Amino acid sequence: MSIDWGSVPDWFAGAGAVIALVFARSAVVSAKQTNEAQAKQIEQLEEDRTDRDKERRAEQATNIAVWVSTNVEGGEDQPVIRLVNSSPLPVYNMLIVCRTPSTAGEETYTVIGPLSGRRTLTRVSAVLRDVIADQDFAGMHDRGAVQVSCSFRDSAGRWWFRTVDGELHPADGRDTAERAARRGTPDPRSMEH
Repeated sequence: MSIDWGSVPDWFAGAGAVIALVFARSAVVSAKQTNEAQAKQIEQLEEDRTDRDKERRAEQATNIAVWVSTNVEGGEDQPVIRLVNSSPLPVYNMLIVCRTPSTAGEETYTVIGPLSGRRTLTRVSAVLRDVIADQDFAGMHDRGAVQVSCSFRDSAGRWWFRTVDGELHPADGRDTAERAARRGTPDPRSMEH
């Protein structure tokens, strides 16, 4: 019995087909790797766009801050609340909450316009003095026991709050922002995603 190995052209055709299959598989693998790389690039571009959108939305809010400070009056340190709004636009319905470990007080300002520097807020500073009452302000201030937080609406209608640590967070509405300001810390269940 004799095996017919075919002609030389048949061998060349078979070898060409095998080589074509190897190159086709290589092209498929390369195309798959290219698609995966492009998918990662698209994902990164979308993340970058989302980050830029968040930064753009927070642009005004990052320029708003409140803190506890002192004024020396009559040779004595007096507690005050200071504010800065270095954005070119006003903020609205600003709730400022000052607290000690034992008590808290708050004051709302309807509109806070742009400022060229910091401002002492007299109404909420008076609230702070009432909150502190006869306690040792200097000692409490040095220990970080006198704290302030706030909530406000920016000119685009978005609500924000700052924690007692000064961290800025978006809120999904006035109630959420004001609850967080009164608490002094964020509630992760109610924050905007």
